[in-house]
Amino acid sequence: MGEQIEAPTVGDVVARRVRALRKSQGDLKQQELADRTAALGYPMARATVAKIEAGGTRAQNVSLIDVLVLAAALDVAPLLLFIPLGDEDAVKLTDNLILDPQLAIDWLAGEEPLAALPDNRARNIEAWHRNTLPVRLFRQLRQLQRRARSEGTEEAKRALEQHFGFMRDAGLMVSYLEEEQDGER
Repeated sequence: MGEQIEAPTVGDVVARRVRALRKSQGDLKQQELADRTAALGYPMARATVAKIEAGGTRAQNVSLIDVLVLAAALDVAPLLLFIPLGDEDAVKLTDNLILDPQLAIDWLAGEEPLAALPDNRARNIEAWHRNTLPVRLFRQLRQLQRRARSEGTEEAKRALEQHFGFMRDAGLMVSYLEEEQDGER
């Protein structure tokens, strides 16, 4: 068996980042951060913020909604709370899943498959591309929408309509997006 890489866990990173980001905002108090989470509709007690920052069990078991709300309350991208950019060479998701921070970001953004999986790599790549198609299509859609808005050309509008067709063919719900687009015309 290979040598175990020493890396902070996601909980360790969350604990350090929440504390550092809170202090970097004019030494924001834990109660003030808790008040911000409450204003967002997900109240966290000051004691909860303190426990997360302490890095113990509460930090190791931090939920996705905790991370998203804390990121919103601290005005940062959520992944900055749990990926140690510039601080560490790796982040430990599990004992068997330790990732380079940049690879973790690419994976989370739907840009690259997770290279750390031990089973059949060809199957993983094929499944990755199939399963992340919606991410790529929506990202391309936003680019085409910006282009259609800025250029206003018939070519840009046709490209956008064609893309809506690709998305419908892929089984993606796009009617609300088409209505939004129609409202901008």
